[in-house]
Amino acid sequence: EKVLNHIMLEAAADKAELMLLELEKPSFRQEAKNAVKYLLGRGYVKHDMVFWPASLLMLGLCEFGRTDPVKAYMKNWADKGARLINTDDALAGCVILRLIADGKAEELRPLADKTAAYIMNARAASDGSIIYSQRADNNWVYADGAGMTAMFLIEYGMFSDRTDCVEKGMLQLKNFLKYGMDEASG
Repeated sequence: EKVLNHIMLEAAADKAELMLLELEKPSFRQEAKNAVKYLLGRGYVKHDMVFWPASLLMLGLCEFGRTDPVKAYMKNWADKGARLINTDDALAGCVILRLIADGKAEELRPLADKTAAYIMNARAASDGSIIYSQRADNNWVYADGAGMTAMFLIEYGMFSDRTDCVEKGMLQLKNFLKYGMDEASG
């Protein structure tokens, strides 16, 4: 049974690596939509290499011990300017911290610092909750964004001995517990 489980986990990790490579570039469909929008003079969606699906795949691969493809992906992102687009990119910061903690990528430390600066300076609602889409003309706070930013800020704050990051991360969790659930239904 253990051998079968190991084979299944290896297959899942293989699939995760393939999926990660697919997320490295915009899909053909997205490129076509962007081309049409460009021709119409409208804004288009910028490709975010480290948006949450890619970062979740990388976290899973790190947990499984496959850090080499993750490190390569993050270096490629760095080579392309390491653009942070949405607050859920904080999850990529968690990936970087895991790589550094494993002794695999101390050279990526500036990317963790850049991610922390981005999240710490992100627009927030009046209660301090980080607004999910920094480019949108709204003040929407998403539960998943609160979780991703809290996870990164707390981990980064402990890693860097920055109480301001830990406190802001804890505030995201406190605000979620205060506002993120309906009392009637739970």
